[in-house]
Amino acid sequence: MKLFTTLLLCTILLVFLLPLTVFSQSLAINTDGAVADSSAILDVKSSSKGMLIPRTSTVSRIGIVNPANGLILYDSTTSTFWFYNGAAWNEITTGITNWSLTGNAGTDTAINFIGTIDNLPLRFRLNNIWAGELNAENKNYFIGDSAGMATTGVKNVGIGSRTLFNNTTGSWNTAIGTNALYSNTTANYNTALGFQYWILTQPEGKMWPLVHWL
Repeated sequence: MKLFTTLLLCTILLVFLLPLTVFSQSLAINTDGAVADSSAILDVKSSSKGMLIPRTSTVSRIGIVNPANGLILYDSTTSTFWFYNGAAWNEITTGITNWSLTGNAGTDTAINFIGTIDNLPLRFRLNNIWAGELNAENKNYFIGDSAGMATTGVKNVGIGSRTLFNNTTGSWNTAIGTNALYSNTTANYNTALGFQYWILTQPEGKMWPLVHWL
């Protein structure tokens, strides 16, 4: 009886292990006995079946403690695949839904746009250097290299290279043109239109005439 049980267990193990082929420390899972590709640690092959990876909700995915770099899973909440890049989770999308770098066709302004779906700023860079920021929460809107990059005030608009460059807590200022309101730091309610229109150093809340620096 003991011998029969041992033989039965061995038979069962062989049945389950037959589709598996180990070759040069690589594992092949298939039905034809083919060896694993030497470049793969795991080589799965089937003409009629797929591979089902772990499935979880968004809440469970975000709740994974210390996810490994390269961890991949299927998010059942978003119905998409996600992978962890070592710093954040990234959704794996298809080429159809990605915004192409070489142009797009068939866009619908009702659903397609460039922007965000939260209250975080949208920042631009050229050659990896600040080229502007649209901040819906503080109502600051800057376009231009270094424009308003130190600003913590609210409701400022700067269009042009280095507009409001030194501005910090200054608010409700409008600067259009290269270096416009370059020297402003904390003053409010000022408007400068034109090349290198700066503002004199001034006490908080008091406006001085604009000067054209030549």
